[in-house]
Amino acid sequence: MVRHSPLDRLGIDLRKRRLLPVDNNVLEVYRKDLEGILITRQEVKERADKMAAELSKVYGADEIIDVLVVMNGANVFYNDLMYSEAIRFGHDPFFERVSSYIGDRSSGEVQYDRNRLEVFKERNRLLIVEDIVDTGTCMFELRRGLEDVSVTDVRVVSLLDKPARRRTVEVEGVRKPLFEADLVGFTVPDHFVVGRGMDYDAKGDGRRNYACLRDVGVLKPKIYRA
Repeated sequence: MVRHSPLDRLGIDLRKRRLLPVDNNVLEVYRKDLEGILITRQEVKERADKMAAELSKVYGADEIIDVLVVMNGANVFYNDLMYSEAIRFGHDPFFERVSSYIGDRSSGEVQYDRNRLEVFKERNRLLIVEDIVDTGTCMFELRRGLEDVSVTDVRVVSLLDKPARRRTVEVEGVRKPLFEADLVGFTVPDHFVVGRGMDYDAKGDGRRNYACLRDVGVLKPKIYRA
């Protein structure tokens, strides 16, 4: 796997931010379940534009880059990022469902169709768009799957990074994060975040309850601990 120099990996650190109130700008159907708003839609779009500009320093204006969008959570961020006016390169999108979560907990077992990664075997230059990196398990396993089909040039861009939940591994006697994205929008506290494509699937049945919230909100604990 090609090792890249980091971009703006940590992003904007919101770990000490107070939640914004849930006001009339939030659709009524969501208000009762939200503790507050962590990131407004405008902040997401402004940050996505800056991230797009960073990526355009990496990829040339004459290139068409394969982009793997992690579904379902990253679909809105993908649109914010890849259709930004700051993007200066072409892209060919692929959409893949990747998950290790049921409800509010990681099962530890990453589910995705490994056979679909074969499409990248002869292309060998890939950008992965993710919504949030928390334990790091999904991205670690996905990158390992890409290594198995000899894709060596991979970057991962994520809207959110939640280091408080990151799994670690021991490397030469030192504990290190299991996975870190190459480019991050916001570093967030250990809240249960929803909105802008991200959701809470309580029963593991794929039902989408909060994905269409236009901001990044924080669920009340009674919702996911019920």
